Amino acid sequence: MSMALFFILLILFLAISLPIGGTFTLLSVIPSLLNQNFSFGVSDVARAMFAGLNSFTLLAVPMFMVSGMIMVKGGISQKLFNFFGYFIGNKTAGFPCAVVVTCMFYAAISGSSPATVSAVGAMTIPFLVSMGYDKIFATSIVTVAGGLGVIIPPSISYIVYASAANCSPSKLFIAGIIPGILIGVALMIYCYIYCKKHGEDKTKLKESYTKLHEIGLPKLFKDSFFALLTPFIILGTIYSGICSPTEAAVISVFYGLFVCLFVYKSIKFGDIAPVVVEGTKTYVNILFVIAAATAFAKILTLLRYPQIISQSVLTLSDNRYVVLLIMNIVMLVCGMFIDNIPNIMILTPIMVPVATAIGVDPIHFGIIMTCNLAIGMITPPMGINLFVASGMTKIPVLRLARAVVPFLVTFLISLGFITNIPGISMGLVSALSKETTKTVATTPTLEADADLYGANIKPLNPNALSTEYHWRAAMTVADSSINYKMLAEFAHLMDIKSGGRIKIDLYPNGQLGNEFTEAVLSGSIEIGTGMTTNLVDYIPQYAIFDIPNLFDDVTQMRTVLSGDFSKVLNHYCNAGGIQMLGYSDAGFRQLTTNKEVHTLSDLQGQKIRVMTDKYHIAYWNALGAAATPMQFTEVFMGLQQGTIDGEENPYMNIVGNNMQEVQKYIVETNHIGHVIIFFMNYDLYNSLPSDVRRLVDECAAAATAYGNAKADASIKQYKQTCIDAGAQIITLEPSVIDEIRKKGIIVQEMVRSDLGDEIVDQLMDAINKTRAK
Repeated sequence: MSMALFFILLILFLAISLPIGGTFTLLSVIPSLLNQNFSFGVSDVARAMFAGLNSFTLLAVPMFMVSGMIMVKGGISQKLFNFFGYFIGNKTAGFPCAVVVTCMFYAAISGSSPATVSAVGAMTIPFLVSMGYDKIFATSIVTVAGGLGVIIPPSISYIVYASAANCSPSKLFIAGIIPGILIGVALMIYCYIYCKKHGEDKTKLKESYTKLHEIGLPKLFKDSFFALLTPFIILGTIYSGICSPTEAAVISVFYGLFVCLFVYKSIKFGDIAPVVVEGTKTYVNILFVIAAATAFAKILTLLRYPQIISQSVLTLSDNRYVVLLIMNIVMLVCGMFIDNIPNIMILTPIMVPVATAIGVDPIHFGIIMTCNLAIGMITPPMGINLFVASGMTKIPVLRLARAVVPFLVTFLISLGFITNIPGISMGLVSALSKETTKTVATTPTLEADADLYGANIKPLNPNALSTEYHWRAAMTVADSSINYKMLAEFAHLMDIKSGGRIKIDLYPNGQLGNEFTEAVLSGSIEIGTGMTTNLVDYIPQYAIFDIPNLFDDVTQMRTVLSGDFSKVLNHYCNAGGIQMLGYSDAGFRQLTTNKEVHTLSDLQGQKIRVMTDKYHIAYWNALGAAATPMQFTEVFMGLQQGTIDGEENPYMNIVGNNMQEVQKYIVETNHIGHVIIFFMNYDLYNSLPSDVRRLVDECAAAATAYGNAKADASIKQYKQTCIDAGAQIITLEPSVIDEIRKKGIIVQEMVRSDLGDEIVDQLMDAINKTRAK
């Protein structure tokens, strides 16, 4: 399906007012209906939609929505405005600037632009008009300043972007603070210029200012204290490491209820149910859009449109500033026609690869995208803030749109600074994360020797192949990982040994979703690579590798995985619908911590982040630690803020995510082998001609050996990177390892109970045979 036709259909469906969720869903199924060879069918689209909602990060969205609605219902905007007006009401443009500051604070409370416009505008627009300000000017201030609701954290847009781009919502929240303040200050500067030019009714302003001073600062502060405290409660719990953004969202709901019910007494218990119902109705609509947009984004990736667009943009220019200008223009135009959430879901998979290609951090780009889309909220034809403000004041939308142009120019100037000066977004992130420099280990290159691994593979006669093959290989890890290097070598060898008749496209970084294992099982994707945990839900026997302290060293692990036991596992794989092509590894998983560990007693009570896996949780609890499941994107921030004491990962992940920057010690527990699996759809494998199957097996074996060589070379450099960063590597005494092994036997008993004794005994026999030799 041509890209031009695809996007023409997108524009057409939107033009005829087809609901955005329906548009995305329809466009997700059309490619398979028009092309029978396109393997991602209707059932795969349904699975992708479900997987798009299976996100811990997105749980924060309904909580923040309900929290914002509670605050709106509670009427706290008046208290905030009076407090700020007390300090600056007697200055030139004092009250208009107080409106901007109120919008900034209210945005941090509600996380919603329309809610900010509605709540702040309903109270401040009549007040400004009564003070002699032009009604259109007063409305324009709230309309534009309300757009800060998606920029100043917490922001629902940041949460959705974090889910789509697989980055930390906490870092996005931090990154959005200074840009939000910068835009707010810029708007206040324009208010000052406007009031200087058009004048103010000083008499009326003085009367209002005097009334506030008659009330007195203590009374105003008392009235506004809990409202002022709200953003500090929400953001403070996140940045201090007390909780994650999702948990903070829950806190914001209960804090909002407490303040509005018992402090301000502005709502009653009977008001709670309607607020929750309203929030649920709004969230359901967003939920369907997110689900449909997830499938839509995956279809874009499978059709390789993001790669085509990325290459096209970079062909026009490789200049960072030119590329960013082009992307800003595209995002501004999209923001004019499509709402924030679907825009984020559409643009993120297309534009983030372009941004990273020119050296823009995904966190920084998330702020750029959000600022662009915030501008879209105040521009016709879809600018929702315009419609909300117009509905309150009865000013025609187009007239209001013309009036906000000067504010819009101010916003655009601020956007230019935010786009081209990364420190505005990333400075606070670096300061709070202690990341003055980004330490990234360069993996030793073995590409010069890549062909040597396939030197003994007999090539196919390309003329003898009756068909050409084009396969896709998916993974959730980055293109710097061992998985990717191994698959890249496999693709390279298959290409050259088939005379170019077998092509394999690689999709790292979760481009095809986290549920790629199910996609390989169904045949919509041909090849996958990941950890053994990726298979456990489908082939339970792979839980065998969750038994801790199985292997004495890497050599022993590789011997077992390349021996007869691999045939035992492949029997289960074939029954489950896949053909295991090989096993590589990234060495062993290690413990990183900020507390020195030499014995088991040193580990007692430490909060260790683990995967959400019952065996891992049981293991660390058995050792006396407090096993703490946590979303991986939140781990770095959790370590830096002290929410957790440590985590466990192979050196590849430790250095790849800069854990050594916030961890003092790396304890070589070698507790679990980080086994990398490499598999293909079984029906596809069986359908291949025998000579092609032979080539697949031989190239997979060569690629696995290459992956292991890459791992060995990388681990040495990763260790040095940790040492250079100031981390101390601790090697445990054999007696301590034995003690850990004994404590961990509980996990083996759990696995035996779940899988039976036979497969565990087969694995232990294979291990014991290597020891006998």
